[in-house]
Amino acid sequence: MKKKVLVSWCLIGLGLLLVTGCGPGKEIRAEAEISKPVTVKAVTRGEVKLVHTVSGRVGPASEVQVVPKIGGKVAAAAVNVGDAVSPGQVLIRLDTADLAVQVRQAEAAVAVAAANLNNLLAGTRPEQLAQAQAGLQAAKAGLENARANHDNILANLERMRYLYDQGAIARQQLEASETQGRVAAGGLIQAEAQLIQAKEALRMAEAGPTTEILDVARAQLKQAEAGLLLARNHLANSVITAPVAGRVNARHVEEGEMAGPAMPVVTLLRQGPEVVEFEVTEAHVNYLSPGQELPVRIRAATENTLQGRVKTVSLAADPRTRSYQARVEIISGQAAVRPGMTAAIDIPIERKTGVLAVPLSAVLERGGRNIAFVVKDNRAEIRELSLGVADHQTVEVVTGLNEGELLVVAGQQLLSGNDLVAIQEGGRQP
Repeated sequence: MKKKVLVSWCLIGLGLLLVTGCGPGKEIRAEAEISKPVTVKAVTRGEVKLVHTVSGRVGPASEVQVVPKIGGKVAAAAVNVGDAVSPGQVLIRLDTADLAVQVRQAEAAVAVAAANLNNLLAGTRPEQLAQAQAGLQAAKAGLENARANHDNILANLERMRYLYDQGAIARQQLEASETQGRVAAGGLIQAEAQLIQAKEALRMAEAGPTTEILDVARAQLKQAEAGLLLARNHLANSVITAPVAGRVNARHVEEGEMAGPAMPVVTLLRQGPEVVEFEVTEAHVNYLSPGQELPVRIRAATENTLQGRVKTVSLAADPRTRSYQARVEIISGQAAVRPGMTAAIDIPIERKTGVLAVPLSAVLERGGRNIAFVVKDNRAEIRELSLGVADHQTVEVVTGLNEGELLVVAGQQLLSGNDLVAIQEGGRQP
């Protein structure tokens, strides 16, 4: 037991000895000053803009309603909502069975009209001329027979009248003879007309088709060709394509449904620059002009500042809001921008050049004062600043800094006055 107590006291004494011997060395190392890494930038003169920031909203993309030119049953839907499409890409196909039949009918009509015109242009064939000549001879013979028949019936009628006057025949017999006379006279007239027609037919056969007949035949051919073109157009229009590049926002038909020329089948969002719509007051409207480029911030899409171009500025104020409507189209970095997102637009109001301009992030607020740190002899020197015009990135320093001084632009949040600093390798910004 005594040995254990003795050993314990020895260990305690050794520990005190070690603490006493090592204590001062540790305090020296704890008090050694550590340099703080910083990044610096030489203070230079430059340009600073005073901006007025307004809020806006990304407007809806331009919609394109795709309407078929003909009606029909939907055979296939080639796109879905969200698909990207290019001009001419197939969206919807309609059934073509009836349209193909109409094309074949129109082709047959063209063939008939063309054959008719070709026959007329070829002139009268020998067999047609012989037929016309034979027709004339037959008409002449018919006329001779009609005359002979007419003469015989007239002679018989005279004899019947004489017999009737003598009381040799009844009244009915005389009337029958008179009827035969009238029929014979009509037959003679008809035979004479047939002779005239036969002569004209032979004349036309010998002369060939007239200019008027050829013109009619040509017009009939053109009409048939127009019908064929229309039928082919209808067949081609059964394939409904995208008129512009964009994305499918809605598809209004399914396979098997009927589509009509008055009903959109697909709604496209036109591909193009997104447009931010906003309002400005009369105090700032004259700082805007079409074509002017402005910085635009859309934090829901990106942390980067986008570049916009003023598209339109209204000439008159809205009578209700007394503000002016303006539109800016995004001309850079618009991949993640979507309709409805909130945007901030910076309108330059004042511009100063040749002033001490430093990054806004280099300025700190401590105790109600604007301060910054400069590096001199590897130590941080605190400066109280008087500031001027500022935008979202740069601020004018009126007093507190001199041109050429090394301003701390990174690491300043952890600094105090007279801190030892170390400029990081590559930490000197131009």
